[in-house]
Amino acid sequence: MVKLRFSCFCLMFFLLTSSVLVEGDYAYDYDDAFAPGDSEAPSPEPSLAPAPAPAPSSGGRGQSTRALVPALFAFGDSLIDNGNNNKLFSFAKANYFPYGIDLGGPTGRFSNGYTIIDQIADLLGLPLLPPHSESSNVNKMRYGVNYASAAAGILDITGFHFKFYNLGARKVIIAGIGQMGCIPSMLAESSSGQCSDLVNEMVHPFNAKLKTMVMKLNKALPGAHFIYLDMENMFMDIISNHKSYGFNVIDRGCCGIGRHRGEVTCLPMQTPCPNRDEYLFWDAYHPTSAVNLLLGSMAFYGGSNFTYPMNIEQLAGL
Repeated sequence: MVKLRFSCFCLMFFLLTSSVLVEGDYAYDYDDAFAPGDSEAPSPEPSLAPAPAPAPSSGGRGQSTRALVPALFAFGDSLIDNGNNNKLFSFAKANYFPYGIDLGGPTGRFSNGYTIIDQIADLLGLPLLPPHSESSNVNKMRYGVNYASAAAGILDITGFHFKFYNLGARKVIIAGIGQMGCIPSMLAESSSGQCSDLVNEMVHPFNAKLKTMVMKLNKALPGAHFIYLDMENMFMDIISNHKSYGFNVIDRGCCGIGRHRGEVTCLPMQTPCPNRDEYLFWDAYHPTSAVNLLLGSMAFYGGSNFTYPMNIEQLAGL
């Protein structure tokens, strides 16, 4: 019997602001977004490690002096959690070494380095989003907030979309589910060590209905621009062409215990693999930073096989 562990490649969505931000009694438009009132523009951060993208384009820190949007707000689970669970009563935490080994130490990200949302924020020209648990003042929230929390569970996501629309959200990015049957925890449960067709066959109809929902929302909500990220197709492309993307190990985690390093996820002070950029998976459930950067680039620059009805770069330009 297959045990479904929806801990990886779960639903996430992002909101892009496109016009006015408000801070206390001061409202400023896009042109003022980096120089409001008594605060300073965000200090430059080193650009994220370059990742291969389906189509090179300008943008991102170090490439553009201007953000494409004023702010980005993210919702999701451990795929993009950047520290919210550090302050929650939860067993789902990544606040210990070797998580964050390539960031100088653990941050709460369930990876050796950056997440997908880090790459998207970077390509939009925004600073890294603070976790909600650390956004105690409006200044920190001005460029966006990451509300993602590991093991967030299943949400009434459609209801949230209508609520956000009624609050003024018009640019929304909704990500589907990836090839969950191919993560190390699933491989560890397979006697053949192959991807679970049963799990992957459940992923596909869910994603198809999600894409249909995006189409309906765009028709039903005047002025709204919802886009769908086909994480399933992105990940299938990476697996099928892993050598050309520079990945040599696709069937086990970089850090973990047991078959395919997927029976027990990465433990405190465990020594991970040294060649992390060659691995698809960091632990039993999550991609490596190299894969996250690639997925973020696919979402930002991708064609209709990865994003529908447009990519994030095009959405930001509306």
